[in-house]
Amino acid sequence: MNNGKGSNGNGETKVAIYSRVSTGEQDTAMQVEELRRVVAQRGWTISAEYSDTISGSKEGLGRHGLMQDAHLGKFNHVLVWRFDRFARSAKDLLLALDTLSSLGIGFSSLRESFDTTSPVGRATLTILAAVAELERNIIKERVVAGLDRAKAKGRKLGRPERDVDVARVREMLSEGRTQRQISVALRIPRSTLRRALART
Repeated sequence: MNNGKGSNGNGETKVAIYSRVSTGEQDTAMQVEELRRVVAQRGWTISAEYSDTISGSKEGLGRHGLMQDAHLGKFNHVLVWRFDRFARSAKDLLLALDTLSSLGIGFSSLRESFDTTSPVGRATLTILAAVAELERNIIKERVVAGLDRAKAKGRKLGRPERDVDVARVREMLSEGRTQRQISVALRIPRSTLRRALART
């Protein structure tokens, strides 16, 4: 049944189905068959099919193509067999869902009975996004606290400053060379050169 959400202006749901397996010994036929059956049962239309044979640590060409076509408006709903067949991690899943949502594209995972166009799906997505944001804030706070502790102990943060032969630099300046020419000749960034001159 089409609930009218995740569809185009005339109510038609144009679906992209995505399948993935992890090894060359497997194939996506079982996933694709089940996804096609669900699309037919719901009265949707398959707009495109994408698949990958790749480990979970990388994004395959199939999913890359799906996300590109999403920006081109080639479909208004994405149907996958299972979360881990679509995303490499929880973070990757949330980023993909956020992108699809911003494009007005619905997302369903068959095995998890998850649908971002349903009230429960939208609520779940909001909760997941809030948890991810909380996690990012906690990590940020830990980093800031660590930097503050290091500063309090007198540790110098950032890259160590390169030694600059200021006397040589001033000699080259007196010869009429520009700071740019000197930085190239001595192989040091101009910003480092300027700081060294400012300290003397």
